[in-house]
Amino acid sequence: MDKKRLDAISESFMLFMPFFFGNLLRAKWCEQPHHIGPRIKVLFMLSKAKPAPISEIGRRLCISKPNMTTLIDGLIKEGLAGRAHDKKDRRIINIETTKKGLREAEREASRIKEIIATNLSKLGERDLEELEAAIEKTKGILSKLEGESNAA
Repeated sequence: MDKKRLDAISESFMLFMPFFFGNLLRAKWCEQPHHIGPRIKVLFMLSKAKPAPISEIGRRLCISKPNMTTLIDGLIKEGLAGRAHDKKDRRIINIETTKKGLREAEREASRIKEIIATNLSKLGERDLEELEAAIEKTKGILSKLEGESNAA
């Protein structure tokens, strides 16, 4: 594989996330008083995945264990998540979302989608078609990486 090409693609991905948040969310999501980025990431992950130990959630989201503990404690205090012993190994304590947590994740997802849709509505039909096709193609390509461990 061509190293220059991999470097260029890697750099593009590094620049993509700030571009995404700056242009599609336009900081409206981040201006909300109740917005706490990592908190919402954890809640989204818990709502989409099966219960997992704190260390596994932190690994998936690239959040350190001390920070994860604080985040999870906060979610539990708010009634958005709970601790439960693993059914196969009672020594393992998993974190799972509550019904209230699922509702909160759905509310946040709807709000984010609304902000993105409002900003995308400024594009023309042709741009939207091209963007949709590019996203689908990118998802298809990146799905080939699922399950592979990340190189450090």
